[in-house]
Amino acid sequence: MQSRRSMMAGSLALAGTAACTTMTQAPASAGLIYAPAPPATPLHGLNMQLLEVLHRSGMVGWSMEPVALPESVNRSTVLPAQERRTTLPIVTTADFALARKGAGPDWHGYDQASTDLLFVSKLYDVGFGFQVTDPAIAGPADLAGKSIAVPARPSAVRMMSEALVEHGWAVDGVEFVDCSPPQGAQLLAEGKVAALAWNLVLPRDGVPAPMLPSPPGARFLAVEPSAIARMNAAVGFELGPFVMTDGTPIISFAQALAAWADTPEADVLAMLAAIADKGGEFDGLPDDVAGMFDWPGLTNEVIHPVAARFRSGKA
Repeated sequence: MQSRRSMMAGSLALAGTAACTTMTQAPASAGLIYAPAPPATPLHGLNMQLLEVLHRSGMVGWSMEPVALPESVNRSTVLPAQERRTTLPIVTTADFALARKGAGPDWHGYDQASTDLLFVSKLYDVGFGFQVTDPAIAGPADLAGKSIAVPARPSAVRMMSEALVEHGWAVDGVEFVDCSPPQGAQLLAEGKVAALAWNLVLPRDGVPAPMLPSPPGARFLAVEPSAIARMNAAVGFELGPFVMTDGTPIISFAQALAAWADTPEADVLAMLAAIADKGGEFDGLPDDVAGMFDWPGLTNEVIHPVAARFRSGKA
């Protein structure tokens, strides 16, 4: 999964953030990061890159455990305060705002509002949309009365799939077929479903590529900004756009590291410095400080104070 980029890119990333990253060695701390993707998946491999960055930067006391959203945040909120402050979740554009509001559907909801859960750094971007093969499906309206292969509830991808159909496109009569990623890819290839929601687009050697093998003629249906805006308004997401290499717009399902307001500032600063210093050596991690804060709907209210200072060069 790791893909070293050119030394020049890494040098530029470091030079451009020198004012922010000048610090002593990483604090001798320990903690746990909850990663939302299942183990043995490409998404979890991308999450593990963060742990390697931290370990290379001297934060060897930190570990990572795969725990899905919203369980990771719900579990954290009931921990003793001393333990919670160093138990940090990786969040997504679909879940961060919901977690802070204590919102979401009953099958993918947050037990309480966590307004002290704050943004630290974007990690990598993921494209989400519906992949189709039938030439007769020219747009969303052509999905009416047809079936879409999706993850089972309570998956966030399932939550976005339902929101896109119901609110983004207002398409009636769609049947959702629960399946695993390989099953979904096979159903689409055999023409047993009209669309596949499982084929997330991930960074691969610096280029976004579908997670699963794509059958001949497969393409993604365009998701216009107006559809994303309707999804955000209806459900409370903060989704943004993602553009495929062929120019097709779909949805950004980006992932970010979050921390609590009382997470030790030295830990947050060390993590930010590690990502800025070494992120360019890994597939999908930010090349520079600007990339670390490339997140839809990001306001000062939701950024960790240390991250805000780091962003402005005052850390």
